[in-house]
Amino acid sequence: MYDLDDDLKQKIKDINSSLRKTYSPYNEKSREFKRDFINQYIGNLIEIDKMSDNHLSKYNNIIGVDGSTNRLGGAYPHYIELFQALAKSTNNKYDDVVINDVYTPILDVNTVDNEEIIDRKRQLLAAVELDAAIAGAKNNKPDIIMMDGGLVRYKIDDKSRYTELREICEERNIILVGVIKDVKTSMISIS
Repeated sequence: MYDLDDDLKQKIKDINSSLRKTYSPYNEKSREFKRDFINQYIGNLIEIDKMSDNHLSKYNNIIGVDGSTNRLGGAYPHYIELFQALAKSTNNKYDDVVINDVYTPILDVNTVDNEEIIDRKRQLLAAVELDAAIAGAKNNKPDIIMMDGGLVRYKIDDKSRYTELREICEERNIILVGVIKDVKTSMISIS
C-alpha cells in the first residue's frame, strides 16, 4: 500500500479545514431553514413514499445512462479528451450500450477561445449520453430511462438528439427521468 508523505497529508488536512470553514455556515442551518429556502426560491417540496418491491416489479426494465470524460496530455492544445457513455439495463437479457467519442483542440481549427472549447466538450458529453439513451430505448425495450443530471442540460447542449429521445420515449411509452444528485442551479424545467 502507498503511504502519503507528511507534506501531502498536511496539505490535504489544510484543504479539508478550509472547506469545512467555507461551508460551515450552510451546514449549520437547520433542516427547516433549508426547506423554507427551497420552498420560497425554487419550488414546493413534496414527500414521496418509497416504492415497494411489488410496485417496482411492474417495471420489467429500467435503463440508467451516465457519461464520463478522461483527459490525457498536457496544456492547451496538447491534450486529447475521451468521452464515454453507458446505458445499462436492469434486465440481464439486454446488452449494455457504450458510446465513445474523442476531442482534441489541436485539430479543431475553428475554435478560437476557451469558452468555445468548454461548450464543445459539454456538447460532446451530452451527445454520447443521448446516443446511448437512444440506442437503449430502441434496442432494450425499457419502461424507464434515467439520465444523469437534469434533462434541461440535454435540451440546451444537443436539442436535436434530445428531441429524438423524447419522441422515441413518447412513441414507446417510456418514462424519461433526469436524476439530479446535487443542485447547482435554481433553474427547474419540465420538458
